[in-house]
Amino acid sequence: MIHSLRSRSLSLLDFELLSIPVGGKRRWKSIEFETVAVLLEGTCVITAGGVVNTWSRRSVFEEQATAVFLSPGIEIAVAAKTNTLLALCKARATKKYEVSFITPQNI
Repeated sequence: MIHSLRSRSLSLLDFELLSIPVGGKRRWKSIEFETVAVLLEGTCVITAGGVVNTWSRRSVFEEQATAVFLSPGIEIAVAAKTNTLLALCKARATKKYEVSFITPQNI
């Protein structure tokens, strides 16, 4: 389930909460937006830019975040091992950059 805050006043930005139930899978690619996907809670397998990572976070109050930056046109796949909640922060963009994974260890 996706909950979006996109509106006329936020035409250049978007914020979505993506909830994936245990065993669920989601795959998407944004053509118009660069996206930062931040794990809020849960355990999931993230595939982006040919790299596969397993992420886990109890809650935003107990552990630091893990995130991935995606340029427009880069596909991401998420497979939930437990109920998973991701924040998707988006901004209109055209430039392409490499996929960047941000973990608590490199903050």
